[in-house]
Formats: sequence, structure tokens, C-alpha cells
Amino acid sequence: MNDVVIVGGGPVGLYLAGSLAESGVKVVVLERKKEIGKEVICTGIIGREAFEKFQLPSQAIDSSIQKVELVSPGGDRIFYTHPHPFAYVVDRVAFDQLLAARAQARGVEIISGIEVVDIRRSAHIIEVTGRENDHLNRFYKAKICVLATGNSFRFHHQLGLGLPQEFVFGGQVELHDDEKHLHRLWFGKAHAPGGFAWQIPLKRKKLKVGLLSSTDTRPYLVRILKKYYPLGKQLPLVHEISQKAITQGIVSPSFSDRVLAVGEAAGQVKTTTGGGIFYGLLGARIAEKIIKQALITNSFQESHFSIYEYEWRRRLEKEIRLGLTMRKFYSLLDDEDVSRLFEIARDNGVFPLVQQKGNFDWHSQLILNLIRHLSHHPRHLPPIFQISWEVWKKAKKEFQKKPDVTEIPFTKVD
Repeated sequence: MNDVVIVGGGPVGLYLAGSLAESGVKVVVLERKKEIGKEVICTGIIGREAFEKFQLPSQAIDSSIQKVELVSPGGDRIFYTHPHPFAYVVDRVAFDQLLAARAQARGVEIISGIEVVDIRRSAHIIEVTGRENDHLNRFYKAKICVLATGNSFRFHHQLGLGLPQEFVFGGQVELHDDEKHLHRLWFGKAHAPGGFAWQIPLKRKKLKVGLLSSTDTRPYLVRILKKYYPLGKQLPLVHEISQKAITQGIVSPSFSDRVLAVGEAAGQVKTTTGGGIFYGLLGARIAEKIIKQALITNSFQESHFSIYEYEWRRRLEKEIRLGLTMRKFYSLLDDEDVSRLFEIARDNGVFPLVQQKGNFDWHSQLILNLIRHLSHHPRHLPPIFQISWEVWKKAKKEFQKKPDVTEIPFTKVD
């Protein structure tokens, strides 16, 4: 019998497991992949605040980011330099494996190569069935089950949890390149409809090239590779590019009797960029407190775990909803609109505002300040910004909206 079984061995599940075990909680983590951290589609960019707030393993840092090249649909370039490094590029395999080693050192049992095929719940227990080597079933009993399953929602309906509002898609490849490159972002529908594309230089003469889009990323990624990396060896074909769906919007409820969802499985994802590690870690920290209190008080009912959703939505929902609103508005812009925004950004004091208000993980204040700033230059804005006042009102409404969770009295969790 375990106290907690965590389904999913990504950064959020591993961090939560290690934090719980440090307090004496007996935890087992079940990971479908045979090796932690392998075959992950991720830029590997994590903000400075996350490393400072969660004591993340700095040994996995590949490089820091301070300067970025921005490319418009027409090829115009802007070089932005932040006052200080604002994020780190990490080796995701090393990052995940270091979190796993930390968790194991604290007493967590991590079982890789096991696919969870069933989760059963009774009044007194959770039983998780895992399949190993495609034929051998193994059973794990616990008082609480945490779903840290990323973009997999196969057990949500069965356990009484909600489903995502929608998805976007991320695709990425890793290239070998002898040249020195900057961190680069491409914008516009020609590059990535409803999103953006990126170039992330790594050590050992490697590059990550990928994009986030509202549609299939693969043909657009092939186009970028052929245009900007014509000398690259063995460029992948469309069918060789892997992509993944990324959750967008609140997943509610993210709890039920004896069950919590954390990270992307709860919709704890930045809707502007698709990044999920920082918000997922914030959700894991809140879940940790609620789980420890449940174990102390022997309270495993839905009414107790509802505190978890109230707390994480109170912290993150405004950011998630506002980001979703602005990403949808951005998807309405054509390439001419985006190019005109580049001209405004170059000439009308946008980047000083970004330097003052920009935060890699918290985007709402910058978004609202940029809307306010752009409204002072109506003559220079694209025609679609004739509705900018409606967008502004919508953004403010989303930012001021309270979490749609019934407030219930509860004991403060220290």
C-alpha cells in the first residue's frame, strides 16, 4: 500500500513525487516510457523564476537567453536584448533524469516501461493496473492517485474529471549545424498559422527548430527547414517530423474523490506559448499541500480536493484565459497585419515597455500594457485593430474574472 501513486514521470510528476517523499509520504511513480526524459517534444526553455522558486537542477542548463532575433512574415528582423538573462535552455533528458534521481534519493519508487491500463476507485482505496511487456499486469494500491499524464486524458472521464477546451500543435526537429546561431522567433501565417516558429541553438553544434500552430505543424516546419537551412544534411521529410497536441484552457474539474490532475492534465499550460513546466510546478506545489493535509486528516473526499482546484485557478486562471483570448485574436491577423505590428514595435517604444513589464512566465500585465500602448497609435494599426477596443474590453474582462469554482470554507493549508 502506497500513500500516493503518480501516473506519469514527466517534470511535474517527478517534482511532486520528490516533494511529497521529502515529508515522509510513500510515493510510487509509473512511467510509460522505458527511460525517463526520452522522446520529448519540447523547446527545453524554462524561465529564471522557475529555477529560483523550485530549486530545479542547474546541472541540466545548456545556455541562457538574453538576446532574441524576431523575424516578420516579410523577413524584416528586430533584435531584442533584455536587461538580463530571462530564461535557460535545458537538456530535457538530463533535466528529467536529475529530477528522477532527486525523487529516488528521497525514497520515491519509479517504475518505467509500464503502461497504466486501468484505474479503479473504491471508498477506501485506489487501485492502478499497469501492463508491462504488453502482457503482464501489475497492481498498485494507494490512498490517492495523481494524474500527471500530460496531454493524455484517457482516464479523466472515467474518474469524473473534465476535458480540455481545445488543443494547439507543436512540432520540432533537432539539427546539426556548424554555424553559430542566435535564438530566433518567426511570426506570421506563412511560418506558423496561429502561432510562431523558433530556432534554439544548443551546445555541441546543434539546433532545435520547431513551431507552435493551430494546425498541422509538419508542412510548415519542412518549409522553414528548406528555406533557412538549405545546407543541412538529411533534412527530415514531412512524415518524419513528430508533433504533439498541447492542451489549451482550463480542465475542470481537476479533482474527484482520491484523485487530482496536475500539469497539462489539468490545463496548467501557458496559452500564449504552450509552455507547461512552470505552471505545472505551481500546480504541483499546491497539490502537495492538499495531499499532505488529506493524509494527515484522513480526508479523501471530493469536497477536500476541491480546495486544490480553487487554489490553483485563483493563481493561474486569469493568465490562462487572457492568454487564450489574445492568441485567438493573433490568429485573426494576416501577414500584412503582423508586418505592420513589427513596424510599430520598431518605432513606437514597444521594446522599452517589454523591458519594463516583460516576464517570461507571467504575460497578462505585459499584454494589457501593450494593448493600452498600441491604442495610442490608432492611425498606424492594421485595419483589424478597428476592433481593438472590443479586444481591450474582452481582455480586461478575462483578467478580472474570478475562478468559476464554488467557494467553500476550508482550513488554511500552511
